[in-house]
Amino acid sequence: MFVSVTSPELIQCRIDRAGLEQGIISNSDIPPDVIQYTSKYKMPVDCLWSITVQPHKMIQINFFYFSLAKPNDCDNNFIDVFTNRTDLPSRSHNLCGSAGDWFSLKGHVAFVRFFAKPNANESSFKALYTAYRDVDKQTFKCMEGEYDCDDATCIADELACNGEVNCRSQWDEENCN
Repeated sequence: MFVSVTSPELIQCRIDRAGLEQGIISNSDIPPDVIQYTSKYKMPVDCLWSITVQPHKMIQINFFYFSLAKPNDCDNNFIDVFTNRTDLPSRSHNLCGSAGDWFSLKGHVAFVRFFAKPNANESSFKALYTAYRDVDKQTFKCMEGEYDCDDATCIADELACNGEVNCRSQWDEENCN
């Protein structure tokens, strides 16, 4: 007698972030039903965050908390960062070690993919993304309504002294009262 065994289908996990000057992405964004499903069927967690900022801006991402359950085991757990598309040539960074990093991407659309096999489900991360633009190439200044990060990049004025480090230099959180 022949018994048909079918594997459960992968459950889609996509989280969209659009139109904000900054935001937090983390493994805690993953819907509980995705965690339960992947745990029940012993499947990997495979989630994709889509980040979109205004077309004239770019995105920087700071992984300020990064803890993979299986550091340096890139087959079991990793984070990929893509610019504009999710194909391999568009992958700008692959994180599978023991430390996160700060990335400046040259595009207004980014994707962050988190992958963890069942033996690495305890992996976790937290990252701050910020919309930025380069200083004006002629004047070397930021526009009105922007904060100069003093590293040839500009962020929205309202991000200065907001309790989040949006400039790589951290100047946006200096001298805040």
